Amino acid sequence: MKPVMEIVNYIHTHALNHRQFNNLIAELDQGLPGDLPQHCTVRWLSKGQVLSRFFQLLDAVKLFMEEKDKGYPELSDLEWIMDLAFLVNMLCHLERLNPTLQEAVLDLKEELKPALNRIKERLKRFTVVEQKCKKAAEHIRSQARHTDSQIKAEFEKLHKFLQEEEEARLAAL
Repeated sequence: MKPVMEIVNYIHTHALNHRQFNNLIAELDQGLPGDLPQHCTVRWLSKGQVLSRFFQLLDAVKLFMEEKDKGYPELSDLEWIMDLAFLVNMLCHLERLNPTLQEAVLDLKEELKPALNRIKERLKRFTVVEQKCKKAAEHIRSQARHTDSQIKAEFEKLHKFLQEEEEARLAAL
């Protein structure tokens, strides 16, 4: 992969090289595709397109690099070329698969949006209900403490009253 990108960058970085390469392709005129695309890291899977075009123009690239006295032994290595062909083939399949997968992802995303919106709405309602429940629970605790203190006070009054009654009856005897 690295030699391919180096060669493509070499051809594209100098306008003269780029123009000479395009002229060479035009001279060969063997039904070759046009120019080599330049890899852009922003575009998804653009390396696959660069590799595919590079492989289609391999003979022209090899001839051009020999004319420029730039040695890339990989361009004559049959095993490297077979590996490149395999990589190009795999990336072509991935490029065909990618739009299908993106379409499926978008379809699933559209299907999930209503469910997600319902869940978000329920979550909002849940938080409102949760806050109301917390306020109600605090109010109930407050009332329970107040009622507890009232019962204790009433019980102490009753206890005091009963003690006084008992003492009064004992004194009357």
